Amino acid sequence: MFKKYGVLGILLILFAEVNFLLKIEPFATGYFFIVWLGYVLLVDAIVYKIRKHSLIMDEKWKMLWLFVLSAVFWWIFEIANIPVKNWNYQGSYDISLQFFAILRRTVYFSFVLPAFFETYEK
Repeated sequence: MFKKYGVLGILLILFAEVNFLLKIEPFATGYFFIVWLGYVLLVDAIVYKIRKHSLIMDEKWKMLWLFVLSAVFWWIFEIANIPVKNWNYQGSYDISLQFFAILRRTVYFSFVLPAFFETYEK
């Protein structure tokens, strides 16, 4: 059985891609969050359909910890980049002074490892 949240994932990805062209705010700014949330939901539903087991359905705590670990993991890279200045974000501002920018990036970073492990499960 294909889980309904997989359909939601498809819709989120389609919405994000259409809005990538339309650039309607606040969705354009939230593109990363929307498309990766859709991806995680879709892939988990596919994994569940194939294996009858998935991170969201059967290992909720593991999935939650992956989100937390992912945010911490990627902030380590961001902090290491401060003195190195190996990369920057176009159109960004000094994140050290912007609480909501830090919060937004934390949410964005939190999707990296869950997406990786969902793909691995597939």
